[in-house]
Amino acid sequence: MKRIPNADEFRVAFERVRRDYDHLFRRQLDALRARYDGLPPEQRPPDFDEALEHHARFYLINALLAGLNWRLDLSLEDGLPNLFSEIAVRSETSGTRRFLDYLGIERSTNNPLLIVEAKRPNSPLPVLATLPDISTKRTRQRTVQSAISVTDTGSVVISRGLAGKPLGGDWSQWLQDLRDYVRSVNASTGKVPKRVVITNGDWLIVFLKPADAFVEAGECDSRSILVFRTSEEILEGSAVLFSELEHQAVLGEAPVLRPAELLFHLEPSHIQNAMHGLRLR
Repeated sequence: MKRIPNADEFRVAFERVRRDYDHLFRRQLDALRARYDGLPPEQRPPDFDEALEHHARFYLINALLAGLNWRLDLSLEDGLPNLFSEIAVRSETSGTRRFLDYLGIERSTNNPLLIVEAKRPNSPLPVLATLPDISTKRTRQRTVQSAISVTDTGSVVISRGLAGKPLGGDWSQWLQDLRDYVRSVNASTGKVPKRVVITNGDWLIVFLKPADAFVEAGECDSRSILVFRTSEEILEGSAVLFSELEHQAVLGEAPVLRPAELLFHLEPSHIQNAMHGLRLR
């Protein structure tokens, strides 16, 4: 199976998969549901979209990870896979068995490199929650006030959530789940994954320093959290995403570069210095 060598090819591959999902697969799924379930979209119960998580994972998230060279389906000729789904781990918090949606590993040691948590397609991005204001006789809702707006769906909100600030919807629980996953993997292997991702196939959030975010106490530096709010932002930020989440980048191994790929790793102004260093070597 061909390795994706750079951010440009990753962008092209993900753009094609996203387009196919929106214009082909999603329409066919809707048609199948309308025929076999007997309910038009506007009459389906609110939790009906739960079933879409499997399809989003299969069509979008698998393809996104494959574009970053995390592969579930390598043949023996290509070597063993570096990504596995539904891996059981013993919870450090409860002692029960929990399942990781995806676990990326170092092939030679089975050490953890990547944890990916998949959410259903209609899952929202995080916002700060609202709390009851009991400063007056009648209770009214007030927005949690801080240095940021509740409409901010960026890394600062997530950082506040990691520090204990309540987030809207299920996000406080989701961050607790990620914390449990990372600590449980660390307890089992003595290793903290190098990256943690949570995504619904459209938005995507990357924790660049999982130890700081989920193992250490205190507020995580928001600069170590990357937030892509839409698939368009994933495409626009493909160079950053590829450099931070591509398999060999996370593994810490430099791939063999073709001349055409040099500009993904080296500024043009630095090429002369690099060639001078190569001659000296």
